Amino acid sequence: SELATAEDELTAAEAEFEERVEALADQASEFDVEVAAENLEKLRDTVVPDLIEDTNAELNDIGNAIAEHRNDKQRYEEDLAEIKDLGEQDKCPKCGKTVEDAHVESEVEELEAAIAAAQEAVEDAQDTEADLQSRKDELQAFREDLLDTITYRDDTLEAARDEVESLRDEVEEMQSRI
Repeated sequence: SELATAEDELTAAEAEFEERVEALADQASEFDVEVAAENLEKLRDTVVPDLIEDTNAELNDIGNAIAEHRNDKQRYEEDLAEIKDLGEQDKCPKCGKTVEDAHVESEVEELEAAIAAAQEAVEDAQDTEADLQSRKDELQAFREDLLDTITYRDDTLEAARDEVESLRDEVEEMQSRI
């Protein structure tokens, strides 16, 4: 009968919706977020936007840190070039005093170590930045799937429920006439 077909379609739509919610829950576990059919709006309206906003703020901070580390490295490289020039002249261009080779070597070693440390800091920060960008991409994909699930519930599932309800009302009306 038409009612039986509609009920089967409703059962299938309900199962599809539950599967979508479970898939969202699996996706959300890495963000430490609980997903249930009852909290989809809250996730859409506040939880996910807040997570994306926080991630964007962290991305901004790490971008600034990368720039600072690069500036430090450049400054150390400039200082190193200056110290090496100084070693070749044997006299300080500022005060005219003789510069000891051991002092130049010591300065060179310190600056080379500082350059290496700054480069390592840049690389570490870039790794963090890549992780944060990946998290942001995953959050945005989760948000899209969340919106699709809400749309599915509001459109397909509700239409199936309305159809079954309408057909049941018709059947009741016919039975009351008999």
